[in-house]
Amino acid sequence: MSPLDPAAVAALYDRHGAKQDGAGWYEDPPLRRLMQHLALADAGAVLELGAGTGRFAEWLLDALPPTATYTAVDLSGEMCRLARARLERFGARITVRHAAADAIEPPDGAFDRTVSAYMFDIWSEDVIRDTLDGIHRWLRPGGVLGLVSLTEGESWLGRAVSSTWAAVHRRKPEWVGGCRPLKQAPLLDETRWTITHRSVVRAWGIPSEVLVARRR
Repeated sequence: MSPLDPAAVAALYDRHGAKQDGAGWYEDPPLRRLMQHLALADAGAVLELGAGTGRFAEWLLDALPPTATYTAVDLSGEMCRLARARLERFGARITVRHAAADAIEPPDGAFDRTVSAYMFDIWSEDVIRDTLDGIHRWLRPGGVLGLVSLTEGESWLGRAVSSTWAAVHRRKPEWVGGCRPLKQAPLLDETRWTITHRSVVRAWGIPSEVLVARRR
């Protein structure tokens, strides 16, 4: 399955990003599961790759200590605009950058949490591994990585849905937002990450993988 290139992804979400909140019917249950495993009460600096509309960021910021900061990057200028508007009430605690993940250069160990939801399933495995290398540098030792993506089903219904989704992606990836079913866990180098939680959450038949790992 060939992923969309970054320019095509940015253009797609510039056109349709405002509709993204409508995916909450299948995205919200796995995102709530992820929230349960991020240990946000003692987090001080969070990085999100793929700001989206800022809806998940709002959940994070409401759960974080009042002094914690949030930084996000997104390829889509429209998504950045939507996220900034939604998160305006948090003031100087937030930074939303219109950029690719590989274009930012935070200091090593700048964050203690990094999250990304429904972004890795857009990229090729080579890009994902390069991004994970960056995340490993940006997280402090013991910092936590939280990921959610579409994945292959583990039940007959989940397998049927994910197979159909993959078939649509092969034909016209923009019809499914560029996303395809992905297994994230095998992409994490076990010498650099310790997986502390993995589960597949199926919402209305659509399976998503929730993955939490601690930086070694």
